[in-house]
Amino acid sequence: MTWERSQPGGKDKRPALQTTTFLFVGGYTNTSDVGIRVFDASDPTGDLVEIGSNDSIEHPSYLAVHPTEDLVYAVSEVDWFDGRPGGGLVAIRFDSTTGSLTPIGQVPSHGDAPCHISVSPDGCSVHVANYASGSVAAYRLREDGQFGELIGVLQHEGNGPTERQHGPHAHCVRPSPDGRWLYTADLGTDEVSQYQINLDGLTPINTLPLRAGAGPRQIAVQPDMALAFIINELDNTLTACEIANDGSLVPKQTITTLPDRAASSIAADVQIHPSGAHIYASNRGDDSIAVFALTDTSTPLESLGNIPAGGETPRSMIVHPSGQALLVANQGSDSIVRLPLRDGRPETGTIATRTPEPTCLAISESSI
Repeated sequence: MTWERSQPGGKDKRPALQTTTFLFVGGYTNTSDVGIRVFDASDPTGDLVEIGSNDSIEHPSYLAVHPTEDLVYAVSEVDWFDGRPGGGLVAIRFDSTTGSLTPIGQVPSHGDAPCHISVSPDGCSVHVANYASGSVAAYRLREDGQFGELIGVLQHEGNGPTERQHGPHAHCVRPSPDGRWLYTADLGTDEVSQYQINLDGLTPINTLPLRAGAGPRQIAVQPDMALAFIINELDNTLTACEIANDGSLVPKQTITTLPDRAASSIAADVQIHPSGAHIYASNRGDDSIAVFALTDTSTPLESLGNIPAGGETPRSMIVHPSGQALLVANQGSDSIVRLPLRDGRPETGTIATRTPEPTCLAISESSI
């Protein structure tokens, strides 16, 4: 990197910062020991170049990146972890120059089958949803990124009307953009809970009941409009909510994610375009991506139809920071598919890379 030579009568100019975009892919390790792969995704169209991997973690089915440091956190979705029953969490140091992924610490998830993990916006805490046991746990994070003290464990209670809902199944732990609240979706109880986050505990604040049998799975937050979107796995719907001043979620609309032709299908993920103008929802079974237009908080979501996911069982998605591509992890066909976005609308996709059983996509950016 060199300095730009000054011109007569001018001033030295610092070089523009170069931004590298990294895509982390987590998945199950039934057919391969490699559970995490990292790609250089700096191409704004979503082209991927694999630069590193890790084969030391069993079933790292969900990942979260630290907001400011080269750190990745993974669940280990297992029944037995580090000599004790239940799942686990692993902290990983990422070397952006070599692509190496080095585990630096691990702790129990305090529940069975952890399926979702998140980091607070200030990087001070990490949170996990345990699907099989229906519990939520949180840890402090130390300055070096390793796990600190256990903040608390909350056990959900209840059930729902379908065969998948005989007990609680915590499926998502999503912090609010300001870090004050933690929203948890429970597929088994048809509820989204709001907790206050602090380093001394998790305090229950509000609970939003959804339609019986909906099966809330994932939550995405649009901070500029104070909106939250809940994808409901079991009834294949998307619920749009306003976020009130006290952080509570106020439902405004529920809309199907399936086209009329669809038969058996379950919804999986919801993502928001960086512009905020489009929402995407994935359908496993129909193997499609539903697209919605968002104008403002006073206008309902408009369905723009569905487009093929380019593979089988689209479990996870992420929008490239450039806004030019939607990347889809098709678990059933072992592929990451790139769908070009034209004015936010997906076009027919192509396979960006092959990887066994991908279940989670996470992105980080680094400037040099």
